[in-house]
Amino acid sequence: MRLLTSAIAALALAAAAGCSDAPQTEMHAANAALDAARTVEADYYAAATFHAAADTFAAAVTAMQQQSERSTLARRYGRSRRLFELATQLGKQAVTEAKANMQTQQQRLRAEVAAMMAQAQAAVDSATATVEGVPISRGNRAMVDALRSDLVSLTSTLQEAQGDAQAGNYESARVRLEWVVRSAGTMPDKATAALSKAAVRKPE
Repeated sequence: MRLLTSAIAALALAAAAGCSDAPQTEMHAANAALDAARTVEADYYAAATFHAAADTFAAAVTAMQQQSERSTLARRYGRSRRLFELATQLGKQAVTEAKANMQTQQQRLRAEVAAMMAQAQAAVDSATATVEGVPISRGNRAMVDALRSDLVSLTSTLQEAQGDAQAGNYESARVRLEWVVRSAGTMPDKATAALSKAAVRKPE
């Protein structure tokens, strides 16, 4: 979208070159407003307003190009000027909306991650107790070693999620925590399988 808008602007400038009354100042202001909106990811956090700004900008460029193709005395840039001004307003509005929506989403993610963190910690604690309760024998040593390796991965990933949360990377923390809870949920079945191997005795 950014490359497309820049290309449209470049074409419009080329078409309006030498036209002293072409709304080039308004076009630059609108383009700057759109760039500012992209910087705060308004295309995601304020998608409707951002796309309205981009569409208005494109319409303004088209209107300016159409006038630049007319004879000098017949050119009328009033409509394109108004559209550029509207695109500027919409771009600034998109920035405001994006910042507000981003903050709201961050707050929601923070609360969600906090709840998931407690759930993941409980899951790891439960998995640890389950693995520690499996006796080791010749028949299940490899399985127990694998369980302990899984525990190390669970604990390490939980710690990484905690680090992400402290750094404000809540989306990354959420993904890690989901994996921890999901993986910890498979530990009881694996432990049961290891227990069954420990109970096996060779016939005398």
